[in-house]
Amino acid sequence: MKVGDLVLCSIYPDKEQGKIINTITLDKINYYEVYFPKTKEVLSIEEKDIQQIISPLDKIKKGAFDNTLLFKMRILAEKLDSLLYQDKLIAANNFKIVPLPHQVLAVNYVFEQFLPRCLMADEVGLGKTIEAALIFEEMKLRNIVKRILIVTPAGLTPQWKDELKTKFNEDFIVIDRNTFTALKEINGNINIWKKYNYVITSLDFLKPTSIKDSLSDKQKKKREEHNQQVTEDCANAHWDMVIFDEAHKLSKDSEGAETSRYKLGLKLAESAPILLLLTATPHQGDSEKFRHLLCLIDPYKFYSKESLTPDNVKSVTIKNKKRSAVDFKGNLIFKSRVTSLVKIDRDPKDIEVQLYNEVSEYVSKYYNLAAREGNFVFMFLLILYQRMVSSSSRAIYESLNNRLNFLYNLQVQASKILNEDMDFEELEDLEAQEVYDAITHQEEVSNQPKAIITADKAKIVAIPQLIKDEIEILKRCVDFAKKASFGRQDYKVRKVLEILSEVTKRENDPKAKALIFTEFISTQKYLGEILEKMGYTVAYLNGRMSLDEKIEAKTKFKNESQILVSTDAGGEGINLQFCHVVINYDLPWNPMKIEQRIGRLDRIGQKKDVMVFNFVVKNTVEERVRDILEEKLERIAKQFGEDKTTDVLNFLQDEFNFDRIFIDAIREKQKELPELQKIGEQVFNRAKEILENQEFLLPFTENQDNKKLQNSMIENESQVILELVKDYAHYQNTELIEYSKKKGVFYTEKNIGDYKLKNVVFEKDMAIEDESLDLLNITHPLVKESVNEIMKKESLAFNLEIEGCGKSDKGMLLFYRIDLTNNEGFLKRFLFPIYIDGTNTYDEKISKIFDSIEKYKIKTGINNGIKINDTVLQVADKILNIRLKQVYASTKVELVKKVEQEQQKFNKYFEDKEKAITKIAIQNIREAKQRELYQQKVNEKVTLEKKKNLVPTLKLFAIAQIELKK
Repeated sequence: MKVGDLVLCSIYPDKEQGKIINTITLDKINYYEVYFPKTKEVLSIEEKDIQQIISPLDKIKKGAFDNTLLFKMRILAEKLDSLLYQDKLIAANNFKIVPLPHQVLAVNYVFEQFLPRCLMADEVGLGKTIEAALIFEEMKLRNIVKRILIVTPAGLTPQWKDELKTKFNEDFIVIDRNTFTALKEINGNINIWKKYNYVITSLDFLKPTSIKDSLSDKQKKKREEHNQQVTEDCANAHWDMVIFDEAHKLSKDSEGAETSRYKLGLKLAESAPILLLLTATPHQGDSEKFRHLLCLIDPYKFYSKESLTPDNVKSVTIKNKKRSAVDFKGNLIFKSRVTSLVKIDRDPKDIEVQLYNEVSEYVSKYYNLAAREGNFVFMFLLILYQRMVSSSSRAIYESLNNRLNFLYNLQVQASKILNEDMDFEELEDLEAQEVYDAITHQEEVSNQPKAIITADKAKIVAIPQLIKDEIEILKRCVDFAKKASFGRQDYKVRKVLEILSEVTKRENDPKAKALIFTEFISTQKYLGEILEKMGYTVAYLNGRMSLDEKIEAKTKFKNESQILVSTDAGGEGINLQFCHVVINYDLPWNPMKIEQRIGRLDRIGQKKDVMVFNFVVKNTVEERVRDILEEKLERIAKQFGEDKTTDVLNFLQDEFNFDRIFIDAIREKQKELPELQKIGEQVFNRAKEILENQEFLLPFTENQDNKKLQNSMIENESQVILELVKDYAHYQNTELIEYSKKKGVFYTEKNIGDYKLKNVVFEKDMAIEDESLDLLNITHPLVKESVNEIMKKESLAFNLEIEGCGKSDKGMLLFYRIDLTNNEGFLKRFLFPIYIDGTNTYDEKISKIFDSIEKYKIKTGINNGIKINDTVLQVADKILNIRLKQVYASTKVELVKKVEQEQQKFNKYFEDKEKAITKIAIQNIREAKQRELYQQKVNEKVTLEKKKNLVPTLKLFAIAQIELKK
């Protein structure tokens, strides 16, 4: 080997191709200095550890032919690899989603920003999660993002995890308090956040805790550890991208004081280059809060009250309207919704009414006592009991009976435990069943966030000195509940059966499907048992089920069962557009949770108007409160539109504690109607204020031409991937087999590398239709592994007989790759197959066949192929130069246009920043910021100048002597 030779190093395979730049001989052993362009390193390596890369021309001259299977695989791998160097979006058409215009618009919008930091404010139901995931996937494919943190309210962490897994096959770890504690025990003092590249966590776990003088030394130490190991370590973990869901929760208060949530947002916004804030109600009816939120995106642009203009807001915000959203054919996406309030009328003498009154009396008395004691967990538990008694007699019976047994066991050893470590904001974000499981230390749920309540802390749910009195009250409640639970069919069940009968008649379909929601698993089981006895086929979903079990339940509901009974946590992230009837058997006190239930059906892909039946029991406190709240929300819907009600509920649930409104009405039974009306009016006025102010500052994003948007996406490369995996399986001495009874679904009997395939498809529509099928797309590890392995072959030479090209001939095929780059992030790749026939003439038609994936048969070896000669190379060189000039000219024009657009964004960006800095009153801070900005501006200007340069690189990576047969 000599200076200039290209080599591979067996002990440094990750460094890929290198070039010998010097040779040294010592004791008859040759050493070579090798430069590796990938890592920009020069290493001295012994001769035995390097292998010379022989050019395709030299190989074919020597008759050193490669495995025939590599021929088509290399063409396919090159095609897939080249997709990463196109302008079009790749992710939108390569996952288990049907991309919609507004989603593609959102991805394009973020990529067009000078800095990818945006507020995504689409109305509820338009799929902000999908939009954010598509942005992440696109950036990941282009190697812009490797580490991503998603911060959400605790109750949404499983939904994000499930959606990213089912639709994008991404495995994120959810780090909550319990997970973090376990990881710390295993890993010691290392920064846990640096161990994982894809992380979801909750806002209220991650935020810093306040440290006050009134705290004990132990409490102070614990909080200091949390702030360092959780908040600070996470902020210092070098995330490439941070996404905040329900980002309006981050805002400062109106006076500008930083909340703990805002402090967290600021830390992560300052440390991560890419930031997405997701919320349907970013404005919150308070301009200053809104400005503080936008400061997380760009602190310079939103430096003062005057900076909060519609144009400035629009420059960092995308907002799409739900009822205007269409598909690529121009059809409206969302159908209408018909909601019916079903009031359950019961005989005042009925045992259920007596049970309700007894439990309400118990809840009212002990809630007041618990509040005086500061016993927050007991307060939570009592709220749940009140909701259970409105859910079903079975639910309240099982829970109160468990409570009674718990108190019997606790009588002797009752003690009050401090609850300083509990985060009640986290509890508030969980669904009712999850809170109950956490408080009573029920069955652990592996894929759900958990509140921090250890077994010994369960004792807090009692007031020690009143245990005896509580037992007496509970005995009476349990007796009523037992009588109401067994041997009878309650009023709500009868109404369910009436509705199901009515629906089947109206639909003229005896198997018409319905989704029934309840808050509690006990009610779910009770209702399911009755429905099954009545002859209905029933599937079940709840938060204790794993993701696979949920998918299996959804599949069962879709293909077999007529009824699905689900809890709120079970329904999160599960889309059921094939059903259009939902019965809310019991209603969560928070109206937003009802909206989330209906959203399982009333979403993209629903083909029918959605029918909603909301159950409310007459003559209850809940009925009185709900009537008032519903009336105010209906006024909002009439004045601003139905979807605006949904949007504003996102914020109202934070400002108005709906649980508190209900429980206060139960605690103070004599509460006058005018007082409740006053609260309802406050809800209405606040919603109106938010919407009116937001409309001014947050205009909707202008619609773009659907055809233009559709053309911005690369079409699904499923056929290329299918052909590649088939050939790669053969190359690995196995076979990709299609199931005999499932067309388009494949498996392997043996592993392909590290992967044994089962129930895999290549068409995304099939994977969307049946979530149990795995989609092999461009991001699948097997596809990436096969492409990487095949692309490592630096030079290839083949001797082939090919059938199916429509011509008989002998010739030479040369396969070139041209890269045009500015070495600053811009790269365009072009593949040029050039076929020279037996008369030394370029055949364009045959060349194009090898540029496609048209069906042609490849056979091994020919005996008397034409030999490579100077004439063939001269003809190929001439054609290559013509093509190179064409693509260089068009690419140069495209590059200059891009840089000029970037220059305009650059100028505006720094102009805004300069204006903002001049407003800083403190001179030394102002001057320091000006120096910092000046240096940043100089650096960016130099980079922009470099970006205008375009240079070509050319590689002949394969050559083949070919005999064509018709």
